[in-house]
This record gives sequence, structure tokens and C-alpha cells, in this order.
Amino acid sequence: MDDKASVSDTLTVTGKLQTMELEEKVDTDNDDIEEIKSSETKNEISSLPAIDVSTPKGMDDMFEFSFLAGLRVLKESKLPMRCELFYTNCLLPQRPSDVQLDLKKSTLKKQQTLFSLFEKKKLITTKTIHKLENIVSVNREHALYKKHCAAMGALDAQGSGVATEDTDGDGMGSDAASATSTGKTSSTEKQNSAKIAVSLVYRASTMYRSIFGDRAVGNKDRLYS
Repeated sequence: MDDKASVSDTLTVTGKLQTMELEEKVDTDNDDIEEIKSSETKNEISSLPAIDVSTPKGMDDMFEFSFLAGLRVLKESKLPMRCELFYTNCLLPQRPSDVQLDLKKSTLKKQQTLFSLFEKKKLITTKTIHKLENIVSVNREHALYKKHCAAMGALDAQGSGVATEDTDGDGMGSDAASATSTGKTSSTEKQNSAKIAVSLVYRASTMYRSIFGDRAVGNKDRLYS
């Protein structure tokens, strides 16, 4: 009787262990599935559509992307801004690092045509100030601009490393701006901690130079204490 009870208990324990292992395996499989789904969703959001800049149309599209990204980091307090400065400091830094923008390889050909295009789309307003073209306003309610910001916002949320909106309008993302700000603060602290020593210096009048002998005749600085 004892042997039968022992065998029965062993079978019961074995069955429970097998059930627990099966449940654990199912939970692990479910976790793996959820992780794959999450990864697929993240990759789907964080990947930008590839733009082939080897064609004029592709170069135009890349200029549009970079132009919108430049507007996104341009702060209102920086307006008006000369068009050439916007092109250099805001537009060009927003292009992908492996892309070389070249107006001559696009259908635009000139910076003036580029800015005229977006002004015709009513995305920006330009004005001649001191004989130079300036961006004076940005229509941030424009559908094209809002669509771009929504897409870039999703990328930023996923931590894809794409430049975030810059509140200083200098073309830098928040991480870069933060690092720069930290550097500036450290530099400022060093400057503030510097001590200035002030001492009085007396100079003898020229008429008394002979009192100090020949050494003072050839060098007036020696007349200072």
C-alpha cells in the first residue's frame, strides 16, 4: 500500500511540474511575441522613407524635407532671418548625414527659386530688407508643415536620434543644445570665479626723469613704480 501511495504521489508531483513548465513556456512565448510586435511597430515608426537623391525629383524631395526640418528648428524670435543664413544654419544641418545637397542637381537650381517655391505654397513670407531677402514669417498651421512635425515627433518619441525642435533656432537638437548649454555654463562659471587684482602705479613727471639717471632716459616705462 505504501509503495502504491508513493508511486501515486510521484506521478502527481511529476504532473504538476510538467504543467508548470508548460505554462512557463507559454508565458515566455507570449513575451517573445509581444517583444517582436513592439519591435516591428518601433521600426515602422522610426524609419524614414528612403529618398533617392540621384534624380532631380529625389533631390527636390530632399530639399523639401530639409527645408521643413529647418523651419521646425527656427524660433519665431529669430525672425526676420536672411534667407542665405537660414539655408546655411537651419536647412543644411537638417539633411541626413550621408546626403549631399546640391541645388544644381535639382530642378530648382538656385536658392531664390527654392524660397520662392515655398512662398508660393504660402508656407513662408519673405521680404527684402536692406536689399537682402529675409524670411519674415512662417505659417506653422500649414498642412505640409504640420504633417512633417507629426512625423518627426513620432521619430523623436521613439528615440531615433533625429534632431528635435530647437528652441534657440540654431539648428541643434535638444541633446546637442543641452550639451552646449552645459559647456557654456561651465565656461561662465570659470570666468565668474576669476579674480582681478588692482594695484596703484605711480609715474614720475618727465621733468624729474634726470633724477633717476641714465636708466630712465632711454626707457620711460622705468619711471613707473
